[in-house]
Amino acid sequence: MNIPTFSLYQEIGFEKVDSIWKKMGFTYSLDNTPSLPMGTAEASIKEVAVAYASFANGGFRIRPYCISSIKSPDGELIYNGEEPAEKEKIISDRSCQLMSAMLQKAIRDGTGVSMNSVYGVSFPLAGKTGTSQDYADAWFAAFNPKLVIVSRAGASTRAIHFSSGSNGSGSALALPLVALTLKKVSQNPELTKSMVSDFPELPPELAGALDCPDFKDKNLFDRIKDVFEKNKKTYDDSGAKTKTRTKRKKDSFFRKIFRK
Repeated sequence: MNIPTFSLYQEIGFEKVDSIWKKMGFTYSLDNTPSLPMGTAEASIKEVAVAYASFANGGFRIRPYCISSIKSPDGELIYNGEEPAEKEKIISDRSCQLMSAMLQKAIRDGTGVSMNSVYGVSFPLAGKTGTSQDYADAWFAAFNPKLVIVSRAGASTRAIHFSSGSNGSGSALALPLVALTLKKVSQNPELTKSMVSDFPELPPELAGALDCPDFKDKNLFDRIKDVFEKNKKTYDDSGAKTKTRTKRKKDSFFRKIFRK
């Protein structure tokens, strides 16, 4: 559900989101609107790959390049495209570890489960599907400490799109592109050695951070607490928190307790 994402955005604030967005290498300017935490910002596939690389490599921003090296006919090295010795640290180790753990769960139990169950890609991966409005774009990103791979399927105009998630979602359209590619990697021992790596174990202080149920329904105590809750957050047109107001008690006491 999108409610936790929007609530988290309200707690963090636009400035921090905008700051990390720029640090990760995105060039599209963000607008402080309520739709922003739902993922409505624009990005290129290269920028998305660079951003996910920060989670994969421990929090460092990389500078992607296409040509590894150029050599003369006699073997002399003319150009070397290696990364610079000094890299910019943009994400903390803690954030990278938790993000990797959460997105590994998305592959094991979430929208990326078909990577293994359908396509047989069983080596360690973290990943995330993405689907834009009206199924105009489908995204999938996967990574481990040695590899980042991103796919995007969509037309040059949003007017061309699928009509349902069964065909146009990230898991249905973009994930298979990555899965079929990585399936070939898994069949090649040399590629597997260079592109596959286990994720480090979470340190003891973080091991219990994700030990929580995926969903928790309200019990009787929670429903009674809601009845007596007096304050409620409100937001202006820009999405900023304004003030608190008293919640009107439109329903009866018993109806609030036993409502479904």
